[in-house]
Amino acid sequence: MKSSIFLALTLACALPARAGSDAVFAASLNDGFRFLKTAEGFYDRDTLPRRGGVLARLGSAPKLQGPSGMHCSGSYISRQGHILTNAHCVEEAMSRAAHETAAPLRLTDHGKDATFYDSAPTDLSVDGSPLVLLAAGRGYAYLLPFHDLLDFSGLEGRPELFPRLAELGAGGDWAIVKAENATNAPCAPAEVRAVPPGEPLWTVGYPAEARRPRAPGSLGASQHVTYGEAVADMRSSGWLKKMSPVSRENAYRVHGPGVASGALILMNADGFSGMSGSPIFDSQGRIVGVLAGGGNTRDEFLENSAWGPSLVKIFGALRAAGADPALYFSCPLPAPNGI
Repeated sequence: MKSSIFLALTLACALPARAGSDAVFAASLNDGFRFLKTAEGFYDRDTLPRRGGVLARLGSAPKLQGPSGMHCSGSYISRQGHILTNAHCVEEAMSRAAHETAAPLRLTDHGKDATFYDSAPTDLSVDGSPLVLLAAGRGYAYLLPFHDLLDFSGLEGRPELFPRLAELGAGGDWAIVKAENATNAPCAPAEVRAVPPGEPLWTVGYPAEARRPRAPGSLGASQHVTYGEAVADMRSSGWLKKMSPVSRENAYRVHGPGVASGALILMNADGFSGMSGSPIFDSQGRIVGVLAGGGNTRDEFLENSAWGPSLVKIFGALRAAGADPALYFSCPLPAPNGI
């Protein structure tokens, strides 16, 4: 997400909070490929414990630079410069485009799974190349008027809102932008399928500065990788467990249906501000989703608290709106063998 919004939406923080976690992580992966159930921390090219497909895709994940130091992450999905990121990273462009067509956009009322924009200018760029907006989902900021980080109690007594919010929350925070000057971009292939519980997943992005104890340095300028596994039940989220019983149940009613349907991928990976829009890779280096939100913070890692729309949801939204996903997702590279 953009570094400010990502924190507001609770996507989690940065580096390993416990000493020696890199060594523990690497040892776990090397011991019969048994994966840690919790993978707290960020890794770079040199410390990434398990390589292969993911390592080969690091070049496909650019930093999306915005004004006043704001940034998001993203992934090239075509050689022509199409990039998958989050709708909340480009919500200003979405609003401007709506106003220009005399249809003011309020994300709380955004009612389409996919909206198309005629190369609307954004405030983002990649390596100096301006990004234009082509398509976007419902967004995510619609939730902000109803809750803060841990308080969903304002939804109590308003049962009519839950079907709408659950529908909005089912994987809608995605956007497709294009780098106007890109040629032969280093893209990653798409993998449109359900992600089963326990599947290893990686994200690649640009986390902001960490404030956790013993964090090995500041982040924000450099690319880092996180690791986690897919999780089936939103009720297992450490973020929900920190809430009051009322807020916990309301938060589950908003996010749980998306996780249960496969529209949202829930993971036990780390992540926070600046990681919005990071690609979610499988072990073959194929994109299966896009990181959008979570319960982690700069100060605290929470298990099972990072999530984002799956490509199943995004492709379905594009097709339902009459668009062929191949117009955007056209990376010709085959997935590498194993990892």
